[in-house]
Amino acid sequence: MDPSRYQRVRALTEQLLDIDASSRAHQLVVLTVGDETLRADVEALLKSIEAADQSDFLEPARRRLSSEYFGGGEQRYRI
Repeated sequence: MDPSRYQRVRALTEQLLDIDASSRAHQLVVLTVGDETLRADVEALLKSIEAADQSDFLEPARRRLSSEYFGGGEQRYRI
């Protein structure tokens, strides 16, 4: 994807993120009329952003570090 195309996809994605999720699909069609490739690119970026928002991508690392440094978080330390 060339830089100008990326800027267009990014700008449309940001615009769509600013509106209510229930209105996004219709607004996406309006904003990308006649350019199915642009619509697909924006949809893909929106889906990846929504998936990232719904997942806790740090959880596996948090568990590993907890296990390595704190014995799984189950040990209690006495002073």
